[in-house]
Amino acid sequence: MNLGNVKKIDYLMSSVRDFPVRSEGARFRYVLCSSPRCGSNLVGQILHDSGLAGDPLEYLNTRYVAGYARAGNRMGNRVDLAGYLSDLERRRTSPNGIFGVKVHYEHLANVWPNGGREAADFFRSYCQIWCMDLIRHGRSSGEPLLFLLFFLDRFTVLEGDTVHQ
Repeated sequence: MNLGNVKKIDYLMSSVRDFPVRSEGARFRYVLCSSPRCGSNLVGQILHDSGLAGDPLEYLNTRYVAGYARAGNRMGNRVDLAGYLSDLERRRTSPNGIFGVKVHYEHLANVWPNGGREAADFFRSYCQIWCMDLIRHGRSSGEPLLFLLFFLDRFTVLEGDTVHQ
């Protein structure tokens, strides 16, 4: 375990990054789908720092879930995914009502090891899905995720300066 990463995740999951709670909740939810090492952390940080796009972190990453628990959020031995995401949405929705989640394919595979139906239900609850740099270094690391997104027929692929919908 890399202690530097643990401290970073603990900071990211702490209340320091929370927005003021909106009584009306999120009015728009989005998912930023990406592959590891493609610059999505920088994009997420820029979105958070704008104050206009929520705080799209890897909330389905098991290390982030553990960081959430270490931050004093009582979850017991089993994670209630709906309660966890609901709490994050309450705390991480920007003042204008935008909430974002960033996912890699392996996060979905860890949360829903039996496949698509539950993952598809998760994506259906979001207004927009953006995909970023699924193909790196000549090999596709996002094919299963891309398949899921075609199945749902609601996504946007950002490829350089081109937007594909």
